[in-house]
Amino acid sequence: MSEANAPETSIDFFVKYSNTPENTPFWAELKKICPSARIFGGVVRFHFDSRIKIVTEGYPRLICYAIRSAMRSMVLSAKRPSVAVVQSDVEVIVFSLVKALLGRKSPRVVFSTFIYTERRSSIYRWVRHFYYNLIVLMCDTLICHSRIEVRNYGDQFARCADKFTFVLWGGYFVGSEDVSLQKGDASWEGRPFRVFSIGRSGRDYRTFVAAITGEDVEATIACDQQEMLQDIGEASNLRVLRECYGDTYLDELRRCDAVVIPLAATAASISAGQMVLVGAMAFAKPLIITRTVTTGDYVQDGVNGLLVDGGSPGALREAIQRLRQDRELYERLQRGARSSYQTNHSEAAYLRNVVNVIRAAAASDT
Repeated sequence: MSEANAPETSIDFFVKYSNTPENTPFWAELKKICPSARIFGGVVRFHFDSRIKIVTEGYPRLICYAIRSAMRSMVLSAKRPSVAVVQSDVEVIVFSLVKALLGRKSPRVVFSTFIYTERRSSIYRWVRHFYYNLIVLMCDTLICHSRIEVRNYGDQFARCADKFTFVLWGGYFVGSEDVSLQKGDASWEGRPFRVFSIGRSGRDYRTFVAAITGEDVEATIACDQQEMLQDIGEASNLRVLRECYGDTYLDELRRCDAVVIPLAATAASISAGQMVLVGAMAFAKPLIITRTVTTGDYVQDGVNGLLVDGGSPGALREAIQRLRQDRELYERLQRGARSSYQTNHSEAAYLRNVVNVIRAAAASDT
């Protein structure tokens, strides 16, 4: 069958942040890119301050959401999808089991945000690798958000190496459409320079705290996991927020002068910090982030952000001082960040890339 005569791939998407996904910007963009796509919604709260609560409260909610989504898409709907785009290992398992119970070969299961990290304990590492081998086998396509991950996962899961593909992460941030870049946007004369750091995965907040100690800055860390914060507490120029989601997060992002993402050495070869850095770009906030092989896919040093060596308070302190003292650099990074977001990381750009990956995979099967 020629590409011109091939039927349009029917794709079902699932979101966990809205019960009325038809009213979201995600759906508005998706309809333009893929008119035949469908969207199913739900709300799953997954913000917990300990791993125990994630297991005892988060996962049961996620399982219920996945079962409900699979039933709505594959059983209760008159139209059968050819592709289901899911966002978690739980959804992969549920959709694959429902598909097997129904005796169907479709839909193809696309895992849209695949991240796999090794663990120190040999037993736990073996169990985890065995589990993720099953997840990978159940999927038809696994989307990674850095190039190095595609190569690494291809080595780790060699039997399924061709299933991994790279797509730049992107998304919509409420209020970012109103961002305008004008002279004088950065006005911190007479007050401390405001730096904001947020995230729960692979962060090196000790280096961040060491870098801002004694500096004329107003720093904020937003993290809900004590394991990541360790013994870090508030100081004269440091706030620590343990509840910073939704509108609160966006307000902090708008309020700050710059965003800092200090990454730990353990995050050097996995996706870490991309969601935060894309949010900073959406709001045209100059960004400082640890140089790793994954951040290089997103940040060009001096163009749309500053890259610094990991574990170096001095390098991070110097970068913060450069942003404060060099207005030309600050404004250049503002423009570069906003341009990068609009071109590569907006919801439209992200959905276009994901849909293109799905269509290419479907075409290779025909």
